[in-house]
Amino acid sequence: VSNGLAPLELDARALHGALERAAELSRNWIGIPPEAMKELLRSIVARVTLLADRIDVTIGADRLAHALGASTASVHDAGSTVDLSVAAELRRSGQGKRMVVGDPHQAASDASLVNVLKEAVAAQQKLLADTDETLNEITERTTKSKGRLTALTRLSYLAPDIIAAILAGRQPPELSVKRLLRTSQDLPLDWPGQRAFLGLA
Repeated sequence: VSNGLAPLELDARALHGALERAAELSRNWIGIPPEAMKELLRSIVARVTLLADRIDVTIGADRLAHALGASTASVHDAGSTVDLSVAAELRRSGQGKRMVVGDPHQAASDASLVNVLKEAVAAQQKLLADTDETLNEITERTTKSKGRLTALTRLSYLAPDIIAAILAGRQPPELSVKRLLRTSQDLPLDWPGQRAFLGLA
């Protein structure tokens, strides 16, 4: 922020106030309401360029100063910009595509995939429980189709490191819940085969 505001040659008091405001925004960023965040970003971003391997964002220095409460009435270079770049890649996810920003191995976990893993463990426990129920009876009781229950049971035998990768959000972006369930019948029993099959080798 300091480097971005430097071309404006703000006085010391204005610059200090702007940096204090920037620090406050950083501390409270997660708690900012989506609409307020959207309004703030729209007010400072001059241009966004999507490229094959990155996203370039151009921020107007005067816009940034104004958003941080600094007067820009008598700035030195009102046309200066702050140029940011972040690595990004367009990848297939299920039947669609999504933009993976930054290191895909640092992404947050996919809640839907995590929930399927929980379902898989529960399905295995139901089938291995000491019960006289048939598969059809278990299906009726759990309100799951026989096909889904079977798929979940197969997924309960995933390699521990695959489960850990999914819980940590390190799975390939194209590994969706739909694909995981649909292809479970082809899932190898051996762990190395599973890693290769799911793109985690």
